[in-house]
Amino acid sequence: MKKHLIFILLFIACLYPSIAMAHYQVTSGGEVLLLVLSYLLELFLRYCVPVLVVILLLVFIIKITKRSIRAKENDLNPMTQFQGLMIHGSPSDLSKDYTISEIRSLLEPIFSKYKIFSAELLGDYATGQATSDSSVDILVDCALDAKAIHDFHLEIIASLGKTVNLLDARMLDVDLRSKLKTHSFQIYG
Repeated sequence: MKKHLIFILLFIACLYPSIAMAHYQVTSGGEVLLLVLSYLLELFLRYCVPVLVVILLLVFIIKITKRSIRAKENDLNPMTQFQGLMIHGSPSDLSKDYTISEIRSLLEPIFSKYKIFSAELLGDYATGQATSDSSVDILVDCALDAKAIHDFHLEIIASLGKTVNLLDARMLDVDLRSKLKTHSFQIYG
């Protein structure tokens, strides 16, 4: 829509000089319709185009402001920085509640089957604030391809019967990983 509007405005701006020229040539001939059209075009270009430009600038400023606010919110919560890197999954029953040792014993065979180097709990389980509604957030260090990670993730969900969010350590830079280490609990490796 914006591209079409800009194209129309540019087209009209290109036509304006020729219509204005016709305005001065026609006044003696009495062709009123062309005179009215050129007058309307002149009004449009003089008053509407600046208003449209201001509106487009305001929309642009609002979008930049929203991005800035989201970036500041992400800085406050370290887990929101990784939402794009996480693999989310949830089963039908989320009401189960586990201790860290129960999670470790349930997942250890899966970790060894997929040759996971290390695994750490993050979020509510790592801080000891987990409830029956809490998801299990796991940071894994592995050398799996996308298909194997998908299968690995499905096995963890089936084993725990809870929402599981996987975060691949390969996707993190050193600073982010060290920031997460302060709020994690090692369960494997």
